[in-house]
Amino acid sequence: MSLTGELTPLQKKRRERILHAAAYQFADVDFQQADLSVIAREAGVGKATLYRYFKNKQDLYIRTIEYQLQKALDYIQEQAAKENDPVRYIETIIDSAVNYFENNPRTFRIVLLSNMARFDEIVELVAATRKRYYERMRHIFSRAVHDGVFRPIKTDIAMRIIDSAILHLMYEYHKTNTFSPEELKHELKNTLLHGFRK
Repeated sequence: MSLTGELTPLQKKRRERILHAAAYQFADVDFQQADLSVIAREAGVGKATLYRYFKNKQDLYIRTIEYQLQKALDYIQEQAAKENDPVRYIETIIDSAVNYFENNPRTFRIVLLSNMARFDEIVELVAATRKRYYERMRHIFSRAVHDGVFRPIKTDIAMRIIDSAILHLMYEYHKTNTFSPEELKHELKNTLLHGFRK
């Protein structure tokens, strides 16, 4: 039976250790092959403890994706929140996302998996997690269009183009290593902002 209600600081810390260990396992092997015993051992807990925090393997997988996606988006949003200029805002989104995923390849793999979700609950979770992230982006885009900085564009599509371009190119970077992160950032900014600007 999983824990319900507010977790104590110690329980929160233990849950985070489990999620961190799970990220390693789920990023390295297929969901079906992921071993809960390995996750428990890496987290420094007994296998039975996993079930105090998560209902089953699927629940742990979903919560791991949620945790990793939230960490990535929080970091990216925190960096971009410092920018009010729409061009600098988009540049900062690109820079921070590329930097974060370059330095956290397992998180990148988990985020990539969330975009190829097998479970309906993951699709809903990703949409809900992105919603908060998209709110500020939507405001920045709308203001940029209103002020004549960006041409009239469908904001929701533009935001998904940014996400998709970053994910696709980071996948290529991790797989082939045929370009540097700096080249990736430069070309993304040049291509996307050229399309957005009036």
